[in-house]
Amino acid sequence: MKPYPHKCPKCREASFSPATVSRSVPYRYDGKDHSFDIDDLPILKCGLCQYEAETNDTEDRVLAVVR
Repeated sequence: MKPYPHKCPKCREASFSPATVSRSVPYRYDGKDHSFDIDDLPILKCGLCQYEAETNDTEDRVLAVVR
């Protein structure tokens, strides 16, 4: 994989890089809705248009908190 920054899928500029954000993540378990606050959630974010995309690391972090 080539080094960052990558091209943003939305604005097509080369400013798509790893970032961390804090989020409240909704989750449904046993028919009940829950919400988890996650700090340092890894994502890819465009520095120009602010488009955000989840990665495999994002999913791994969410699953680690849910468990």
